[in-house]
Amino acid sequence: MAKWKYFTVPHWPGTKPAVIESLSAYMPTAAKLKLGAGERAGERAMAGKVVPLRRDGGSQLTDFLNNVHRLLVGSESARELFASAGLGPEDVEIIPIAIADKKKKPIPKKYFILHPIRRIACMDPKRSDCEHKKYAHKERWFIRALQLDEEKIPVDAKLFRLAEDPRYILIRSDLLERIREAKLTGLQEQELGESL
Repeated sequence: MAKWKYFTVPHWPGTKPAVIESLSAYMPTAAKLKLGAGERAGERAMAGKVVPLRRDGGSQLTDFLNNVHRLLVGSESARELFASAGLGPEDVEIIPIAIADKKKKPIPKKYFILHPIRRIACMDPKRSDCEHKKYAHKERWFIRALQLDEEKIPVDAKLFRLAEDPRYILIRSDLLERIREAKLTGLQEQELGESL
């Protein structure tokens, strides 16, 4: 039996938590593409930009802020917890991000894009609901429900991206448990095998 379980994050946490606006208007296209691909975007990718909360989102300011890009946008407490869990610069790029409220007034609480850059090829295509497509210049997986081959996951991997499709972030159960024990709010996980 496996020692740990793995979950995909982040997922929609409900209607109460706040949601930040799309980063499209606040970030250079190259940096945004790197974030989606799990590549280093540079710690100054959001320098000088203030991203407001969406007016149609909730009002609860949580430790992990919901967003349309499926990024981990976390508080100072979340950043510190990741560091204390042993996640270093080879695992997670830390990008400061300034947040404003719905009236565009800056929020003093510090937030960061906690950007996993470690990628691990560990999808089990036989057990996953997925399809592999080949195009002229690239190949791509379309994943509807994910299962992992846990034998391919290094024992030190607690937070990483799926190499087959880096849009998906995976978190190990012991790190998720630490987040829950610290009472950090706003992070919603999903079990493997559920519809993505």
